[in-house]
Amino acid sequence: MNLSHKVICIVVGVSVIVASIIGLIEYRQGGISIQSKIDKDLEIIANRLSSNLKTPIYAFDKNTINHIIEAEFLKEDVAGIVVWSEDRESIIAGVKRESGKLIHTEDFSNLNKLPKITQKLYFQKTDGPQALLAEIDISINPRISEKHLIDNIIRSQGALFFIIIVISFLISFIINRYISSPLDEMQKVIVAIEKAAKSDIQQDISINMPKFNKAFKEIKRLNESFQLMLSTLNDKDRSLRESEENLRITLNSIGDAVITTDKYGFITGLNPIAEKLTGWSRDDARGEKLVDVFDIFNSQTGETCENPVTKVIESGKIVGLANHTSLKSKDGSTRQIADSGAPIRNKDEDIVGVVLVFRDVSGQYELEEQLRQSQKMDAVGQLAGGIAHDFNNLLSAIMGSAELLNIKLKSESNLKYVRIINKTSNRASELINKLLIFSHKSEIISEALDINFILTDTLSILKSSFDKKIKFVFSTNAEQLTITGDKSQIQNAIMNLCINARDAMPDGGIISIDLMTCQFDEHYCSASPFDLSPGHYVQINIKDNGSGIPLDEIKRIFDPFYTTKEIGKGTGL
Repeated sequence: MNLSHKVICIVVGVSVIVASIIGLIEYRQGGISIQSKIDKDLEIIANRLSSNLKTPIYAFDKNTINHIIEAEFLKEDVAGIVVWSEDRESIIAGVKRESGKLIHTEDFSNLNKLPKITQKLYFQKTDGPQALLAEIDISINPRISEKHLIDNIIRSQGALFFIIIVISFLISFIINRYISSPLDEMQKVIVAIEKAAKSDIQQDISINMPKFNKAFKEIKRLNESFQLMLSTLNDKDRSLRESEENLRITLNSIGDAVITTDKYGFITGLNPIAEKLTGWSRDDARGEKLVDVFDIFNSQTGETCENPVTKVIESGKIVGLANHTSLKSKDGSTRQIADSGAPIRNKDEDIVGVVLVFRDVSGQYELEEQLRQSQKMDAVGQLAGGIAHDFNNLLSAIMGSAELLNIKLKSESNLKYVRIINKTSNRASELINKLLIFSHKSEIISEALDINFILTDTLSILKSSFDKKIKFVFSTNAEQLTITGDKSQIQNAIMNLCINARDAMPDGGIISIDLMTCQFDEHYCSASPFDLSPGHYVQINIKDNGSGIPLDEIKRIFDPFYTTKEIGKGTGL
């Protein structure tokens, strides 16, 4: 038996022993992994059913319950699922697999010996602790997994034996061609030399070593080929790393947030802007479901928006989100966003993932809201100006006629009605002036005013007209404070604030008015939403201990005509 045959026998023998040991180890570890897999599958299915079945069980929607249960039988080792009532006296729904078919039944006695898990479903009572809603029994057939394990071992062992045979013959061929043959040639030469040495016959002996030399040349060329292959792989690896680094730099340089996912909706990467907007770091987000990181909802309805990955995969096109889409960050903060999703395709044009590009447009929404408010105020101003102009013409005729009657009528009893007309007309004239000021069609009369006097005068009017259950507390840090402004507008603002305070205290309360001076510096003025210049200012604080304003109403207190009061009790302007 030559060297190549011996090598074949040794390699085959050792390989068979090793393969057998590997097969036994795989079978033993496979049995352990099967039990671990069964336990894990049971837990996953139980958690999923616990999440999905609670609402249909509570609504007793049997069709939905059956659809959800049947979906779990896509795993071929699931043997049966039973949904019991909370006292386990009756079966709400049940499905088992028999002869490869799904059967809706109430007989699950043949599943008693199979691995099983029981999941309890609870619901939160509005007036008490959680109550048991139902119990779910989930059974798995381990024979399916065991059969798969044996089939896999057989296939792997068969492939291993085939590889061993091929490798053995290949080794035999290489040894025979490049080692055994040159050695046999050398042995023949040595034998010929020995024969020639023992005889006196002169023989022309030459060592013919072309195969031996060729073997070394082949080995050398093989080594050179490996070196070339290694160099090529290093170049490709370097090129790939450079491409990845360029892509990373590009993504990090983009001003918009970018998230990439695979075709199943699991995140594969995100850039720093996306980390900032979502609150998730790249390492924490990688491998997570997109819906857990990219939590979007309609800011007007509060409803959860459809997963953009699903829309892109189904359409195969670029998809943009609807308006009023908000993103909820990991820390609970929300932002208005605009975004689009596009498919990622391989060289065969198959979709292998999705890229989402989005940006924070909260500031844009605020500007649009301010523009809408400005447009509404302009419209109200035009309306007020038109009404005031027409009403002023009518009022002029009324006041003129009243003056003529005052001249011609001599009876005191008749003149008192003329005075009423004049007094009422003057009040109407003041109202028209306010409307014209609001519509910017009349100039505001700014003059030097003693704010202390204005407040004292206004409070005297309010005290005489308000219920005695309302108490006023007025304090100031200066006896005389002169400002520049319009007296009627200041009085009107203070009176309206106090009237609102009174309405918020139907059972009585305290309205406190504090007058103080303050100094605004450049930092304060630049941060203020108003057009202010640094300097001395007078500050009026009006407080009450009434019911207050609900938080959801605060943002609307300056909306024209918006009021929470009943019809006829408040204009909201």
